[in-house]
Amino acid sequence: MQRQDYVLRLIEQLGAFLRQAWVLRKGGKPDEAIIAVVRAQETLMGVSASEFSQWDLAQQFDRLTQAEEPRTACEKVFAYAALMDAVADAYRDKDLGPLADGAAMFGEGMRALAFESYPSEAGTAQAKVGSARLGAE
Repeated sequence: MQRQDYVLRLIEQLGAFLRQAWVLRKGGKPDEAIIAVVRAQETLMGVSASEFSQWDLAQQFDRLTQAEEPRTACEKVFAYAALMDAVADAYRDKDLGPLADGAAMFGEGMRALAFESYPSEAGTAQAKVGSARLGAE
């Protein structure tokens, strides 16, 4: 139960980061939005961006899901995918199409791995994290 409370607070915190990134983007500050997303990624991963940016999709997925119950793992993965969507939007605002496309593809890859690894939990987790993201838009 304690772990679930922690993850719930983490998801709520990530929703706040997403809202902050959205406000910054809409305020014409995409660079600051990117920084907000990177901070959120660091919080979720538990390591610095300089470390996790060296990892490929599978390594990042493994880090997010390591020692987690399936539902918790899915929620973390979908939260991370939402962060990748947010950073992709900020990159588009800066006319950095290739970076935006890469971030969006990474997010889609995370979602695909979640559905492949946790088919019975993924739909519920996606809806839960998606509703938190809607508050950011």
